[in-house]
Amino acid sequence: MWKHRKRSEPKAMPSKPRIAGIGLVALDLVWSADRPEVEFYAGGTCGNVLAILGYLGWRATPIARIGDDIAGMLLKDDLARWGTDPSVISLAPTAKTPVIVEKIRNDRNGIPFHTFSFHCPSCSRRFPGFQPVTAKSIEPASTIVQRVDILFIDRVSKSSMLLAEAASKAGVIIVFEPVSLHESRAFTHLLDLANIVKYSHDRIDELPPSASQSRQLEIQTFGRGGLRFKLSGDRRWRHMQAEPVERLVDAAGSGDWLTAGFLYGFYRGRARSQKSLEQEHVILALTLGQKLAAWNCGFRGARGGMYSEARSRIAHIIAETLSRSAVHLNPTLETSDEPSAAREVCLNCADSRVGSVHSSSAVGTMAISGGHR
Repeated sequence: MWKHRKRSEPKAMPSKPRIAGIGLVALDLVWSADRPEVEFYAGGTCGNVLAILGYLGWRATPIARIGDDIAGMLLKDDLARWGTDPSVISLAPTAKTPVIVEKIRNDRNGIPFHTFSFHCPSCSRRFPGFQPVTAKSIEPASTIVQRVDILFIDRVSKSSMLLAEAASKAGVIIVFEPVSLHESRAFTHLLDLANIVKYSHDRIDELPPSASQSRQLEIQTFGRGGLRFKLSGDRRWRHMQAEPVERLVDAAGSGDWLTAGFLYGFYRGRARSQKSLEQEHVILALTLGQKLAAWNCGFRGARGGMYSEARSRIAHIIAETLSRSAVHLNPTLETSDEPSAAREVCLNCADSRVGSVHSSSAVGTMAISGGHR
């Protein structure tokens, strides 16, 4: 069960789920070698997740300090197109709008891949980067956060920590998606407050242990290798294979579709008066996220499919997935007792064993397990 603070009754769920997000909201410039024109989209992890959920009918509120420059106007116009709430997207003091350039190319085998740049393709001048909302200006956002169902955070800052504290006291579900490990107090505190934590294996190998009881679900993604998840109280991970991609054009933004699809499935499938998190429910919601992520790979840009006539396919994917039974979607239970060569050379493990391991035995163990790396 979700553990809430200072709330005796569960929050009644409105007809439309409400989500607020604080973190990276930027303007994406999408460019590819086979097209001379550059396309402009609202982007950034936080921007993408909220734009997707806004399109799916949620009340989505991005919290940022986007300026009134040209990039900011393009970004805000695009987010408004998908139904997001602009009330706290330009908190003072505003800053120059972050801009990210995505370049799409093909490798020597004709397989598309993308890279990101923070420099203008024409003059090579560096674009503005992300600047967090200041702690002094979050009061309007704090009032909004206490009335939503989910708070999404993808960047560590004092302001995001303060909003998480307010959300936690109000019984709001906190979703934290860190991009890297930090040694800051804010990062540790966000990990302690978060109910759902999602991160990529290529950025974070594993999270540090937490004494908090808040975390109910941990998700680690592996790109083409799928994902694994662990519910509160589980000692072992459960692995889910990635969904097949019918046509690979650009994989950018697929992690954001996974997040948005999971949250949509999570709220769509549960009882309105409950905060429970059952394994079958999680599997079904993650399956929806994976299917939407795979579909997204067929378009240019992190949300390119939303701008095409093919976006009607999204509703079919959702309906088809959520009508299925999770009983037939069995993730692989990862074993935790496989032999580990690391135990033979780790001083901490050695101290915990009754006897010492002879050096020749350690070398032999490493040779056996290391041969399959």
